[in-house]
Amino acid sequence: MEAQRHASPPDRETDSRALQVRSALPEDAPTVASVLARAFPALYRSTFGTLEKSQIISLLQTLYEVGHLPLEDTRVCVVDGAVAGVMILHTGRPIGRGDALAFWRLLRSRVGLLLASRVYIGGILANFLLSRRIPVEPDLVYIEALAVAEPHRGTGVGTRLLADAEAWTRSRGRTRLALHVMANNPGARRLYQRVGFRPWHEREPYVQKQATLPPNSWSAMLMIRELTK
Repeated sequence: MEAQRHASPPDRETDSRALQVRSALPEDAPTVASVLARAFPALYRSTFGTLEKSQIISLLQTLYEVGHLPLEDTRVCVVDGAVAGVMILHTGRPIGRGDALAFWRLLRSRVGLLLASRVYIGGILANFLLSRRIPVEPDLVYIEALAVAEPHRGTGVGTRLLADAEAWTRSRGRTRLALHVMANNPGARRLYQRVGFRPWHEREPYVQKQATLPPNSWSAMLMIRELTK
């Protein structure tokens, strides 16, 4: 039940040697959950309703730990031994995994029967809607989420993760990267443009409508980057 999320402002120059990117490990689940929940509070409020931020972080952590949310295609940027940024890559597999009944039982045990109904419906609906908008093509890797922990924003973490996404894509014989950027996040859009992403006009004519969108709109632009040889 992850989403198309990008919460990184333009990066300042930094020593890239201090930024190490690796695959997420099971023990990273608490930090991954915290970074995502803090980067995209509106998304998780709309998905999980009235849960407090601490409850959302705890629930996300549990979903990762039991496998309802996968970590195998998640990359983390580590600074001084701590996870500073998270990137989730998508190659066509479902966003949410696991059995719907098991998901319901987990929610009921964690938040109680009354809240579980709201969280269950929100989670299933978000998974369905967000999965529909992800482009799935054999030569494409989609960046499902990119988030940087607040203390590390503007220090090169976002740029380092995007460079890793390129290498990861090439290593799998694919030639294109794509992502969505929210209409109300111009800083992230500038970062993506700087590293070579351009609007995918054929799929989503967002640019022509941008001037009419309210600042808090959930409208998003699909961007693509062709990887040169």
